[in-house]
Amino acid sequence: ADYTVYAVDSLGAFAKAPQNFPPAGDLLVEDIPSGSAMADWVLEQSKKRKTAALVQLQSGRPPRPLFVHPFADLTVKQVFLSSSGEPLSVVVDDLTSRAYALGAQAAGSDDASALKRMIMGGKSGDESSSKQGAAMASIFKALREKVPETVTVSGVSVSGKMLEPLSIEQHSKRWLAYFRHPVLVGRIALPCRIEGSEVVWIGAEAFRQTDEGQSLEALTLSPVVEPRRIPIGGGRDVPAYLILPSGAQPAGLVVRVPDGVGSRFKSGADGMDGWLVSRGYAVLKVNPRGSAGFGQAWAAAEATEDRMGFLDDIVAAVRWALDTRKVLGETVADKPAVAVMGSYFGGYAAVQAMLYHSDLFACGVAIAPTQALTPWPASYVPNAEARARIEEEGKNKVLAPGARAADLQNTPLLVIEYEKDSDQARDVFINRIAPLGCSAEEWPKKLHYVQYAGESHGGGAILGNLHDQYYRIDGFLYGQLSKLTGGDRQLSREARVDEAPFISAALLPSTMGKPSETVRDFEQMFEQLLETMDAAGFKDIANLTEPGAKYYSSGGFGGDKMGGEGKRGALPQPKHRVTVRPDGILEVTIVFPEEPEGLTVFLSEVALHIRAKRTAMTMMLPRKPIPGAAMWSFRLPDKIGYTIQIPADISIGAIENWQLFNMEGRYQTLMSYLLPKDFAKASQKPPDPGPADAASQDQVFEAEVVV
Repeated sequence: ADYTVYAVDSLGAFAKAPQNFPPAGDLLVEDIPSGSAMADWVLEQSKKRKTAALVQLQSGRPPRPLFVHPFADLTVKQVFLSSSGEPLSVVVDDLTSRAYALGAQAAGSDDASALKRMIMGGKSGDESSSKQGAAMASIFKALREKVPETVTVSGVSVSGKMLEPLSIEQHSKRWLAYFRHPVLVGRIALPCRIEGSEVVWIGAEAFRQTDEGQSLEALTLSPVVEPRRIPIGGGRDVPAYLILPSGAQPAGLVVRVPDGVGSRFKSGADGMDGWLVSRGYAVLKVNPRGSAGFGQAWAAAEATEDRMGFLDDIVAAVRWALDTRKVLGETVADKPAVAVMGSYFGGYAAVQAMLYHSDLFACGVAIAPTQALTPWPASYVPNAEARARIEEEGKNKVLAPGARAADLQNTPLLVIEYEKDSDQARDVFINRIAPLGCSAEEWPKKLHYVQYAGESHGGGAILGNLHDQYYRIDGFLYGQLSKLTGGDRQLSREARVDEAPFISAALLPSTMGKPSETVRDFEQMFEQLLETMDAAGFKDIANLTEPGAKYYSSGGFGGDKMGGEGKRGALPQPKHRVTVRPDGILEVTIVFPEEPEGLTVFLSEVALHIRAKRTAMTMMLPRKPIPGAAMWSFRLPDKIGYTIQIPADISIGAIENWQLFNMEGRYQTLMSYLLPKDFAKASQKPPDPGPADAASQDQVFEAEVVV
């Protein structure tokens, strides 16, 4: 039987030269043969890289490649058909997204009504595919040339000349024309009507494709986005994007790696890029081997003769940015101001980069890094050195970040996790690099670790957590890279704000924290509560402050009133660790630079308040404390640190505890407290929880205040 089928697949060894392929100017490489030789070159590259092409299959005939891209995959959803079922055009997401009309070499009409005939059917339904393709090419030309001079995207004006048409589709009597902007990730759509031979625009307000992760932060900054194909030898290249501040020399470089094997960065700048650019960084987004969209050979991360891995691709891209593109200037210090950052696989890549190339990367940000896989895929092998070690030691000892804990003790690394994420992306690393029960002297010196409570894959569900995460990344990058910048180039950051996030685990160095509105609310609650207790005769609490000073003065208890009575400015927050033990005990370990003066801790239903002279911390509890159970403490061997233990209901997490607190009317109760005299007599050995221990501490009180 006769049949015609269109398929998207990689080409076989005996495939013929393609009928359609991109022009040389779209490919961003040099030394492309011209004329008829280009079709053979495109075919050769496609076979080598195993890119997916559009193929026509007909009964009794060999497969016919209709469209082939030498570097990028075509997908089924990117093929647009006529009313008769024939392909009219394709959109390819190479380093930039571009549309190509099929059969466009044939002469065609500029009549826009041809588009109606092709999509809606009619008298011209039997037109040849070449004529229909030519008409589609004319439509793209018309959309490109007749787009409004200025287009508005969510209130941001952009030049119509910057828009590249991708496709058009009908919605009742109206049409949507889809465009690509070089700064935006994904498409925008402009509504129009087709009247005879004219495309008539319905206003100049474009619709954003929110499902494609678009963000306008970068668009408002007008950064320069440079798509690059960086050669790495052996006829291979790394697809990457360099994003630069507009009209300014960047002071630092942040290298981003995709979230997972099988994912990729697309053209444009997202919200993270805009955020980094606004602070003076250039951003290099690298699609190393294992990334999707650039042929099956690249996606499979196949081992080559040189035994290279994904980390070699990242390093080659960074070397190009520093040495060839000179993104940080003509001369670069021995330790360049370069950070590496990513989530999941990207976070894993950041850890590997710090292990193997600490001379090139000053610090790393690993968000939910992959920590445990069974088995570890070949695409997770970073380089030839790791391949050699795997042959002797096995994959887990070489690839698992936790197995390299000793090598990361002095590595500047920010690790962020989410409490409800998969087991592959949480807990394993911290339990290896700082096991529960280890002394503070054994904590890694330059590690910042935080696990946000209540968050699942990707995080960001809780606004306070999201704000805190950005503040931490902001401060960490600035702290590590600002000291490495040269000349007049400077990085910037926002002042650190204590957002009182919901944290289920943490290991953090000392920092300065200015209280957010949330923290101020809690401090006002406790001020009211403690004043009530003063009136009831609890002189041991009343005597914590000098006469006339508020409990939450800027100097902490008994400290200087630098912020004025009842106000608190930025104060040191000491090095600390938060852990939920398997038996339900909450442990908060605090390490001070010197013996704290007037150390006092208050426990409420949802928060722990830690105060000493010129020290202030308010943290949300990772579990619900057990009513009627007292806290207890013990001193660390260094005599300037303490561990506070809190009996808790392990089944009720931080978010659930907060919801219960709100449902019950927000009655804030002083459940327990520890005074300076309790810390003075604290044992160096943690006592077992029980009635005897509770009796040795100050009693539990029932004073309460309505928030």
